[in-house]
Amino acid sequence: MADDGEAPPVDPLVAIEEKYQPLLTEKLIAREVFAKQLEAISDEFSSEFAVLDEDYQKAKKAGELEEQLVFSAKIEQLQRLKKIQCDFRTQQLADADVVIERIALEKARELKAAKAAIAAAAEEE
Repeated sequence: MADDGEAPPVDPLVAIEEKYQPLLTEKLIAREVFAKQLEAISDEFSSEFAVLDEDYQKAKKAGELEEQLVFSAKIEQLQRLKKIQCDFRTQQLADADVVIERIALEKARELKAAKAAIAAAAEEE
């Protein structure tokens, strides 16, 4: 029986889980932030486009060619801006996925090695 001053032996599988869980949680939270930002870009585009398109349609009905050109240019600028933002956030999301996958693979590799070591130790007994 263990003395009161000694800590019980730590299960290596539990130690591996505890080692990787905070890191995985942190990366998953970061990924969720990127996903929400990507969704926000889509929502912003939809609302801003609706306003510009409404103004464009009003100018079109009124036959104001110069106003139509102004709103067309604003719509194009909005599309370019949101496309760039979307591409940037999509890349951040992909990068986060790669990091999460690497951490998960490293964890799985360590768990496999620990299980093999436990099995080998059990066979020796």
